[in-house]
Amino acid sequence: MHKKYLSSVVLVVCLPISLQHCAPDLSVMQEEPSQVERQSLTQVAGNLPRHSLEMAIVLEVPEVLKVLLEEVPEHMYQEPDEEDGSTLLHFAACAGATSCVQLLVEEKHLSVVAQDHEGGLPLHYAATKGNVECMLYLIEQMQSIGRQDLLNATGGKFGFTPLHCLVASEEVEDDEANLERVVSVLASNKSLKDCRERTPRDLVRSMSEVAIDPDLL
Repeated sequence: MHKKYLSSVVLVVCLPISLQHCAPDLSVMQEEPSQVERQSLTQVAGNLPRHSLEMAIVLEVPEVLKVLLEEVPEHMYQEPDEEDGSTLLHFAACAGATSCVQLLVEEKHLSVVAQDHEGGLPLHYAATKGNVECMLYLIEQMQSIGRQDLLNATGGKFGFTPLHCLVASEEVEDDEANLERVVSVLASNKSLKDCRERTPRDLVRSMSEVAIDPDLL
């Protein structure tokens, strides 16, 4: 269900030699890019449109992502991946880049209820990586458009709900308040079973190490 993404280091290495000298250091570009930086971004976006978007997301630099989105063809971020059906929003949710998720939803209108070929929502992707802040944002957006029904959606080869995905995550953000809010909102997931007839609590019991307090379930 989850599309693997390249690290920022690999993405830079993947740039053609002819472009590496002009690729700006995205990790320090936190404010509005200068004109020179914009020119560099434009060149990189023209040669590696999808990779440049993913690099900005992995490094979570929304101002850079905003510039790149203006430079790449619309289909590069609007259309789902042919192989797995995921969108750029799924990618950003998986990366836990909440500010980039907000940008994609609020300015580029990517759908928070888009499902990949296995039924996975951006919410599932955020949950799998234990990104509770991103999960809360996506939940709020789903509620705002009246799609609370999809909070119980299952996805992936195991038929996980978002809560199953969160339980199975190897690492959960150290944010107890938001974690409790997420689990509370997803309370209806607690009684649902995956394709192996396991509830989220059953899943916890089957794991040798867990990143979430079983008492929350």
